[in-house]
Amino acid sequence: MAVANRREIREVLGNANLPYYMVRGSDIKVQPPNVNENGDITVVLYDSGGNVLLAGSDTPDMDARTPTALNVTPASVLIVAANPNRKALSLVNISDTAISLAFDGNAAVLNAGITLVSGGGTVTLSRWGPIFTTGEVQARHTGVGNKIITIQEFV
Repeated sequence: MAVANRREIREVLGNANLPYYMVRGSDIKVQPPNVNENGDITVVLYDSGGNVLLAGSDTPDMDARTPTALNVTPASVLIVAANPNRKALSLVNISDTAISLAFDGNAAVLNAGITLVSGGGTVTLSRWGPIFTTGEVQARHTGVGNKIITIQEFV
């Protein structure tokens, strides 16, 4: 699979008038809602069947923050603060009971919304994926006492 480099992508985007562009046989779909604070446009490369080949932007690679493990209680508790610089976030339930999540200032509701199963239930939020928020994340579980969730944020 041939993939255009950033210079080629910029050249094509700078000269084109249509919402879809071709570079070395792959479509580049421009997604204006994903323009970052520097004015860089996120692009997604598709193959001829419409499958995503590469998603990225003309911004630097992501940097991982220090991974953490936090206690979740039976009551809704803040586990990740809002971060406008977030590019991705992975949450893994390593406890022995389900953990329910809520986003953007909402309290977590048991067995509602995104609920991570025990023993490794995972969700990844990505600027380039189907689910994403830069807002806070709250969690609660269905058991007794504290349970552990692991968190990896990328900026």
